[in-house]
Amino acid sequence: MVNEWESVLDPDRIRLEEEGFVRDPVHGHVHLNGLDFAILDLPPLQRLRQISQLSFVDRVYPGANHTRFEHSFGAATTCGRIMTALSRKHHRQVDEDDVWTVKVSGYFHDTGHLPFSHALEPLFERFAGERASELGMTDAKPHEVFSYYLLNTDYVKRAFERINDQLRKRNLPKNVPRVQLDHSKILKIISNIRSDKSISTSDKYMLDIVHGYSDADRIDYLLRDAYYTGVPHGEIDVERLIETFCITSRGKTTHLGIEDKGIQAMEALYVSRDLMYSTVYLHHAARIAEAMVLRGAHYAIAEDRISNPFDLLALSDPMLLNRMRTWGHPAQDISSRLVYRRFLKRCIVFKITDLAGKGQTLQGLKPGLPLPKIKRSLLRGVDGLNKRLRDWKDRVSLEEAISRDALPNRFRRGYLVVDSPGLALPNDDLEEEEYPTVQTRAGIKSLIELSPIVRSIERDGKTFGRSVLVAGPQGYEHRIVKSFKEHVSAQFQLGVVGGQTFP
Repeated sequence: MVNEWESVLDPDRIRLEEEGFVRDPVHGHVHLNGLDFAILDLPPLQRLRQISQLSFVDRVYPGANHTRFEHSFGAATTCGRIMTALSRKHHRQVDEDDVWTVKVSGYFHDTGHLPFSHALEPLFERFAGERASELGMTDAKPHEVFSYYLLNTDYVKRAFERINDQLRKRNLPKNVPRVQLDHSKILKIISNIRSDKSISTSDKYMLDIVHGYSDADRIDYLLRDAYYTGVPHGEIDVERLIETFCITSRGKTTHLGIEDKGIQAMEALYVSRDLMYSTVYLHHAARIAEAMVLRGAHYAIAEDRISNPFDLLALSDPMLLNRMRTWGHPAQDISSRLVYRRFLKRCIVFKITDLAGKGQTLQGLKPGLPLPKIKRSLLRGVDGLNKRLRDWKDRVSLEEAISRDALPNRFRRGYLVVDSPGLALPNDDLEEEEYPTVQTRAGIKSLIELSPIVRSIERDGKTFGRSVLVAGPQGYEHRIVKSFKEHVSAQFQLGVVGGQTFP
């Protein structure tokens, strides 16, 4: 892949002479200077034009054909706007080098995405976790680990050196800022490495702009995804947010905070995120499609058809589907089903309140109400099921066991899906330091302390808004549901007493 980059664009040929505007449907008429174009033209970013932002959501919302490239452009634009606003408010703390450090981090933050964005990440969580631990990364997702390695290649280092050489020229075009890009610092920011000394405590707020609860990434993807899907839930008062962002601190470490007059705009961001998840990101058809491509790749890895996750970084979305057609059963059939939208069918969908143990149900749980006393045996059952569903290998073994009971031989591998974002009981003990800081006249407060809306969303939303979905081949729905319930009962002493069954 890196050799291909060299043939496409030799770093020694990079120039900073281009200037112009991009018409973006989300951010409007955006001016770009020579430095912007030099970064955007690099092959690691151009590759993102072939990676869909929302994976298979376009099979549900046909307009959702936007890519990771567009989102990276939008995230970087938002990073630049936030940093420019902070430089006006904290002019002694934020200089132009800082503005461009964060903006370039926004450009690069998603370069490590595999085909179909997050769909294949469960396959490489252990791989990424081991390397993230070695690198000092915080709660790293696989694409963040891959982004680290891509940005740390000799090719990208040479490109940064060439850009910095160009930025030192005396006859630099007027539109280009006289800054220097700190490759090491940008590498740490996109990777969310908070413990590294190369980012001083006074600069840690930069990490929050790229990896935070109110970061530029989230602002752009909510706005962009709502625009392209056509749903009305992504509305955010971006101007108000940016106007009220400020640099705050907890102890000696700086954070991206917000002034108290911006709380309502921040609440709208949380509401938008919650609605977009329930309406778009967790739509059952999109979940099933992602689960199908994931299982096709899983069995290809088991058969050594994929030897290295970095090989997948050389593939686009269509390239992966075409490659799957050469991998034999079940990947070949799964690829055809995805291309022609012949998805597996929903069999049952249930939430945590649809579970019951011996002599007790969870149906008394209601959003916003105090938690009832729940028997330890029931808690153990829920925790056990949740662990089984969240661990990728355990989940596949459960699917295969149910398939042996309910499906004929040709559907024994890759045709039964148990998909779960997690079955968690509501959490009354929300950690204040995990949420944005708010600058008030009384001092620094946590948003979770000041906003009952955010507190309710964080306490209840992930519990009452998320569901377990079981899908399989059409015509076998009843057999799959029966077998699934039997396995849950036998292994976890839980009954599924509610939910929806299909057809």
